[in-house]
Amino acid sequence: MTTMTLKEIGTIMVTDDRMYLQIKAPYRKGLVALQEFSHLVLLYWADQADEPDYRNFVFIDQQVYRHAPEQMGVFATRSAYRPNPILSSTVKPLKIDCQQGIIDLPYIDAFNGTPLLDIKPYTPSIDRVATYQSPDWCSHWPQTIESSGDFPWEEEFLF
Repeated sequence: MTTMTLKEIGTIMVTDDRMYLQIKAPYRKGLVALQEFSHLVLLYWADQADEPDYRNFVFIDQQVYRHAPEQMGVFATRSAYRPNPILSSTVKPLKIDCQQGIIDLPYIDAFNGTPLLDIKPYTPSIDRVATYQSPDWCSHWPQTIESSGDFPWEEEFLF
């Protein structure tokens, strides 16, 4: 098995009234020109799901989404419980301060102190899919991030 080393470039910070990325000093120059992009793709480590038992999850034998099949492979879900608990979010940053290494964010599904692995600019030529297919059981989910905030997600999840 290949051993890989990941570097934490920053931390996701969550307070009562603010969510932001705190980028470590050695990586702040990497933020230069990032503000020219409207959206970012964040990759982060689900450290609270990083337990040996959770990292062995490859098959789920109970229904996790209201209309989903009763059995699913973990790669057919967005669950943090997976062999490598890497999560991603596409966000529209509220403000980028390259000097201080702070990127203010709207809500993302992460906890205070979550390790940030990478930031990539969202580029439609790479990240947008014009024609895609998803299963019938989730076809009623929002079609965009923008409309996702008002969707009653709590009615979809069974965990």
